Amino acid sequence: MKTLIRLSFVAFSLILLGLTVSQQSRGMTGAVSVSSARQVMVRWERGVAEKGRLDAYGQDKLDVLDHNQALNMDLVKIPDGLSVEDMVKRLAKIPGVRYAEPDFQVSLPPGEKFTMIETPAADGHAPPNAGPKPDGESIISSNDALRSLQWSLSKIGWDTAVGVTQGSANVIIAILDTGVDLSHEDLSSKLVQGHDFVRSDPSRPQDDNGHGTHVAGIAAAATNNGKGVAGACPNCRIMPVKVLDNRGVAYASKLIAGMTWAADNGARIINLSIGGVPNSQALQDGISYAVSRGVLIFAGAGNSGHHESEEIPASLNGVIAVAATNQNDRPAWFTSSGPYVKLTAPGDSIASTWPNNQYAYVSGTSMSTPLVAGIAGLLASQGRSNSEILAILQNSAVDLIPNGWDEENGHGRIDAGRAVQGGSNAPQPQPTATPGWNPYPPTATPWSPPPTATPYWYPPAATATPGLQGWRLIVDCNTTMNNCSVSRVEPRQ
Repeated sequence: MKTLIRLSFVAFSLILLGLTVSQQSRGMTGAVSVSSARQVMVRWERGVAEKGRLDAYGQDKLDVLDHNQALNMDLVKIPDGLSVEDMVKRLAKIPGVRYAEPDFQVSLPPGEKFTMIETPAADGHAPPNAGPKPDGESIISSNDALRSLQWSLSKIGWDTAVGVTQGSANVIIAILDTGVDLSHEDLSSKLVQGHDFVRSDPSRPQDDNGHGTHVAGIAAAATNNGKGVAGACPNCRIMPVKVLDNRGVAYASKLIAGMTWAADNGARIINLSIGGVPNSQALQDGISYAVSRGVLIFAGAGNSGHHESEEIPASLNGVIAVAATNQNDRPAWFTSSGPYVKLTAPGDSIASTWPNNQYAYVSGTSMSTPLVAGIAGLLASQGRSNSEILAILQNSAVDLIPNGWDEENGHGRIDAGRAVQGGSNAPQPQPTATPGWNPYPPTATPWSPPPTATPYWYPPAATATPGLQGWRLIVDCNTTMNNCSVSRVEPRQ
């Protein structure tokens, strides 16, 4: 297995978290699969009514499992004895059918792990693993018990932003994910009616994985309530839409149904912390429908750790792709890059809500995306149009690699303080490091290379070429991550 490491990250502390923090770090299930169920998505032309559709299916005695009214699209079960490929070809030839596609699996991005956070003592003091207040910033905008752990908010100027606007309850952020813990102390007061597309009770999109609860808290957790964390948009509301099961896996038809349902039920913003799925016309149509209903859609750029030509759904038309940075304003070691990246935001060791009134750190572009979605919620609350919101987010972003857009950072790392003031009028801030910040508990064992590994040094030796911003290493590891060696060291100019 090959992993791209950028050494601005505390050496391997997250990759090996499961080995260094006993019983505290666990992975969230959800590996990408392109396997198809024995069912096909069939989109019809607008003029074809139900009777015409059912008559066409009746010739082959096909069962209709579901119907997406927004797209006039049916989910059809494939009879025994017919292959998926043959069924797709036969359905696509029926007069009035725009296209037919296999219903494929979608999932959470792979590789995201979480570490539980100790809650504060009764006296309100921060837990032992709180670390220093990031950037030396005076945190005065909220009294949330774990606010000092949220280096991400301080990095993007959130305290300045919420001094201008704390958002509006009329702005609804739909979290299309594994659901949300409906009774969480830091989320329950922020929820509007959602929908469960996975289980039998559609009215209770309860999280049975953890990922969706974490994402929701980043975007819009209850703020200034003396508990837990602060949300990026304090007054925005959360629409929980469960499209992934307890493993973090579902089928594209569920994701598409979730998007059209959210768009039809008042969502202004959709967060998709889902990735690595096959390209799909049906998925693109679901996104286009939501955009046509006035919805802004944000999706994670991916966690491959290297360049990608595309990442579905992030690279589809109408989606704003978000990559991830670390505490030092460098690309997080896991983040994907590519021509589709629009923005970047903190996504490394992000503290947020976790089921059963708990809190956890998680790293991934799944975390950077809802942070941008929440700041977009602040801008929407100011009455700005979707095109204005995107332009402001891009124009106000901190250009981490000078000279404009690039494939690692897009237009730059978001700056909420500048954004809510209109974007480009304030002076361009400089990228900053966060000295001494380490969110991991003091019991964590620092990683050191095995005796057989190629040694490496960081920071670069004093004899390094002037002008280097750092090094990147290609590291080979076995599947259990307990034997890693450096195969190549490259300067990052």
